[in-house]
Amino acid sequence: MKIKKTILFLTLIVLLLLLPGISRARDTQEGIPLSQVPKKVLKAAKKEISGIRLLDAKIITKENGQIIYMIDGAVGQKAFEVMVDSKGNVQEGGSAKEIKSDVSISRVPGNILLAARKEVKGLKVVKAKIIEGKDGKKLYEIEGVIGQKTYRIRIGLSGDIIESKIVDKYLKN
Repeated sequence: MKIKKTILFLTLIVLLLLLPGISRARDTQEGIPLSQVPKKVLKAAKKEISGIRLLDAKIITKENGQIIYMIDGAVGQKAFEVMVDSKGNVQEGGSAKEIKSDVSISRVPGNILLAARKEVKGLKVVKAKIIEGKDGKKLYEIEGVIGQKTYRIRIGLSGDIIESKIVDKYLKN
């Protein structure tokens, strides 16, 4: 009887120690073949951006269990990314209307790199993209690393931070 109580007590201690880590769950993201994406999701992406040629997909599982598909495609030489939920609804406020183009880090304006390094001290910039919305406004998306953490920072042309977050996946050059 005493052994059972001891085991129960130790189990409770372990659970109490693990609970804070469980509550800090993050979104997860993984690449999937287009053939595994529901047809209604692909249809929604094609409807959102006329003439899009679908290239690849990622599935994102939000902390709350919601499934979002990130569909990458192109129309001519322009790249698009469309976020669609599992019901086939294009996500408002997502990146459905953005055009992303990779930019050599050496061609990123100094004020943009300075703003990124000021936002995250010690950041090693690994990737840069310029994003142009349908409204014509442009911004830079800077990705960099410190240790095993990857940061994605969106910066306006004037150097103002629009968004800064840690993403799960470690980037490789």
